[in-house]
Amino acid sequence: MKRIVKATLISLGISIFYMVLSAVLTITEDSLQLSLRTWVDVLGKIMTALVTPLFAVVTLAVWIHKRERIHSVIRGILTLTAGAGYLFWAYWTILFIALGVQEERMLAPGLLVTNESGFLSKSQYVYYRPVAVFFKTPAELTDEIRQEYLERKYNREFVTDVSGSGFLCDKEFPEVRVSVYLGGMALNDDYVRQMTLRYLSESCEALGIRRGHHITLDHSGRDDLFYLELDGEDDIQALAGDLSRMIRYCVEHTELFETYYGNVGVSAHEGEHEITFTLPFGKLQWWDEGEDYYRSPDHVARIVAEKYAYAAEQYARADERAQQAREEESEIQEQTSSTEPQEDSVEEAAQVLYDAVLADEGFTYRADHNAKGSFYVDLGEKEGFFYSLVYDHPSENGACELFVLYKFTEDSVDQYVIVDMYAVENATKKVVASGRKRWSDVGTEEYREITER
Repeated sequence: MKRIVKATLISLGISIFYMVLSAVLTITEDSLQLSLRTWVDVLGKIMTALVTPLFAVVTLAVWIHKRERIHSVIRGILTLTAGAGYLFWAYWTILFIALGVQEERMLAPGLLVTNESGFLSKSQYVYYRPVAVFFKTPAELTDEIRQEYLERKYNREFVTDVSGSGFLCDKEFPEVRVSVYLGGMALNDDYVRQMTLRYLSESCEALGIRRGHHITLDHSGRDDLFYLELDGEDDIQALAGDLSRMIRYCVEHTELFETYYGNVGVSAHEGEHEITFTLPFGKLQWWDEGEDYYRSPDHVARIVAEKYAYAAEQYARADERAQQAREEESEIQEQTSSTEPQEDSVEEAAQVLYDAVLADEGFTYRADHNAKGSFYVDLGEKEGFFYSLVYDHPSENGACELFVLYKFTEDSVDQYVIVDMYAVENATKKVVASGRKRWSDVGTEEYREITER
C-alpha cells in the first residue's frame, strides 16, 4: 500500500509540474517565447490525465478492500464502479489526446516544423527551433537553412540570388534560380526541374534545332515544362529525331540525370484542341520503355505516336459526346416550340399560370417569341439565374396547355435546367404542377389525371 501511495504522490507531483510549466510557457514574452516539444507535451498529458488517475483508482481500490467493516459485496461494487469509471475516462482521454497530437518533424539541423491544425481543419505548418531537448521556440526557414539543404542533397555549391528575389542559385550556373519550399512536412525544391529546362533550352541552340517550342508556368508562375511543338502525325518521325538528340545532349552534359529524372513535353493541335504529353528521361526505374529508350529515334517515334493517338481519340470521343448532347438539346427545343393551338389561348393560359404560381415568387412577365416563332415568357433574373416559361404542346387529351419552366445562367444559355412542368386546364383555368424535372418523369397523380383522362 505504501508503494502505491508513494507512486501516486510522485505521479501527482510530475503532473502538477507539467501543468504549471505549460501555464508559465504560455505567458512568456515574445522575445523569450518557448513551448514544450510535442513529445514532451504528449507525455505530460498522458501522465496527468491517465497515469495519475490510474494510481489514484488503484489506491482507492486497495483502501476499500482493506476496510473489513464494509461488506464484501459493497466493496466489490465500489471497486467495479471505480474501475469502470476509469476505463470510460481513459477511452475518451486517449481519443482526445490522439486527435490533438501535433505532428512534428525535424526539417534540418536546428529547424523543426509542427502541424498546428485543429481536428478536421486545414493544415497549418509552423517553424520552430529546438531548445534544450524539451522546449522549442518560434523560428523561420532562412536562406542559410535552404542553402544547407540544397548543398547536402545535391552535393553542389549554392548561393543566394544577388537580386534579392528570395531564390538560391547554383554557383556554377547563377542563371538557374532555385526555390526551396515546405511540402507537407518536408522540404522540397525545383532544382531538377530548373536544370532540366536549362539543358533542354541549351540543347536546342547547341544542336541547331529550329522547331517551335515553349515553356509553361506552374501555379506559382514559375517556369514548369519545356514543350516541343508537333505538326501533326506526318511530323512524328522528325520530332522523334529532335527529341532523341536533345535528351542525349542533356544526359551527356550533366550527372544530375544519373540520380534524378526530367521531363520533356510534346504539344500538338488537333482541331480546336491542344494535345500535350510528356516523356521522362534520366533515372527511370519505373519506366517500362527502359532508361535508354531515347537513344533510338524509332523507339521515341513509337512512344510519341501512341501517346498522340490516345490523346486524339479521347478528344474525338469528347467531341462526339458534346455533339450528341447538342442534338438531344435541339430535339428538346423543337419539342417545346410547338404552336399547334391558337396563339391567344396559349398566351391566356401562360398569363393564368403566371398569376396563379409565378407572380408571388417575384418573377416578372414579358411575353415574346423566339427565332422560330414559338411562344415563351421571359420571367427575368432571380438569385443569379435567368428564368423562362416555354410553351410545350397541348395535353394528350386536348384539355390542357402544357408549359415548361426553365432556368439558365448568362454563360450557358444553351444549357437549360428544367425547374418544373405545368398544366393549365382550358375549361376551368386550373393550374397543376407536375413535379417533373426530366422528360422521363411521369409527374404527379393529379397532373396525369388532368392531362390524360
